[in-house]
Amino acid sequence: MCKRTLFQLFNSLQEIDILEEGACEKIDAVRKDFFYADENMVNCISKQCDSINSIEDGRSSIDYKGAHYELFFKKSDSNKLLVTFDGARTRDGGKIREIPYFPRWSWYPYIDANFLCIEDPMYYKFEELKLGWFYGTDKESYIQYTAEIILAISNKYNISLENIILYGSSGGGTVSIMIGSLIKGVKVVALNAQVELLNFSYAKEFMSITGIDLTTKDCFFRNNTKYLIDNAPSTSYCLLYNVRSKEDLTLQAAVLAKKMNISLKYGMTCQNNLTFWLYDAPSANPHTALDNYIMYYLIRYYIDNEIKINQFDTFVNEIWRNLNILKELKKKRTCTNNCFFSENDRVNLVKECYVKKFIIEATGNYSHRVLVNRLEDEALYHLRIGKVKIESKEKISALTIALYDNEKTEIEKIFNIKNYEEIELYFETERRGNNCSLLLYGGEIGKTGGNILAVEEVLVEKIGYL
Repeated sequence: MCKRTLFQLFNSLQEIDILEEGACEKIDAVRKDFFYADENMVNCISKQCDSINSIEDGRSSIDYKGAHYELFFKKSDSNKLLVTFDGARTRDGGKIREIPYFPRWSWYPYIDANFLCIEDPMYYKFEELKLGWFYGTDKESYIQYTAEIILAISNKYNISLENIILYGSSGGGTVSIMIGSLIKGVKVVALNAQVELLNFSYAKEFMSITGIDLTTKDCFFRNNTKYLIDNAPSTSYCLLYNVRSKEDLTLQAAVLAKKMNISLKYGMTCQNNLTFWLYDAPSANPHTALDNYIMYYLIRYYIDNEIKINQFDTFVNEIWRNLNILKELKKKRTCTNNCFFSENDRVNLVKECYVKKFIIEATGNYSHRVLVNRLEDEALYHLRIGKVKIESKEKISALTIALYDNEKTEIEKIFNIKNYEEIELYFETERRGNNCSLLLYGGEIGKTGGNILAVEEVLVEKIGYL
């Protein structure tokens, strides 16, 4: 696989004549093609490997020393290896997700590194477990086994230790730190990681399910992060924490920092082989307000070059903050107006739609208007609704804008208001493999009876891809 980096994308964009007709559409097309990642590569049946030395490009699995591993490896001609680890087995408010998950797998086309995703083998040992930390048992360490798998791949492809990056968030960040103490000389990036396992809210349930007592001394030092970092002086650790996540900041970062005699401050605090990087990402769930491909490149630039640019960290933090604020705004998904598309129309779905005044007069408790019944996956949309007025006989004055899949299952209730002069929002669509519809309710869903909703105008436009 040829090298493909973000800077190559920048070069491709610069080659576009911006004064030419349709230049913006060309920019969108170049970006969409560049960031395309083939889901079939991770959803296919894994190849069973006989040994850790036989792991090859693509999906594979191996039963190694009694632990079951699911892997996704993408070979590159780069001399670097990026390894990402699975975190909690939860999503959508704590629901158990299917495994394997392979976080950040879609980064493989453009990160300029051999790419390895490893699923937590604890989830195959304990089916009800929601967070496993690759722990193992009292007498054996799956952390050690995972390190041996990584070393086998790095040796097979002649990747030196200083070119290995262990990367993860939350529980995956914890694993990165632990393995970094075993494979000395690598680089570790951990976001909102649990460095004090007993302080984490899931510790009690973890002990109950696994029978492992985290309060006792562990012969592998898996619950002693200070020891792990001190014992690997040649490993470079970069621990990032969101200052908006109070539990992560006070019960994790601050506790470890005190043990290391480090006074935390906003931005970076460096001591020996350890860097604390406190960033600011406002979010309804600040623990999961993490990185994206832009942040990855900036973090990677720092750890690769050990730069000492004045206030580089606070500059990056401002970018991080602003991107996350926009992301939070986009979560308030909303919609537009009556547009219908044929089944074969998949390329040019809803570029722009503008409709003037319309009225929804409720005749039942679920009266609504289908605004757009076909939206493109993984796209960013801008919505503007001008002057909303609701008359209600049942004193339920609300506008609800909802995003549905084509089974009409409610994905999210978006917005409740009374009377507004103008609403302007951004929303994103996910990769669902089916159509998304946008519906407008004159009242709360299931309670629209007797309401009359008047809207002056609606505009929706696709402004890019994620």
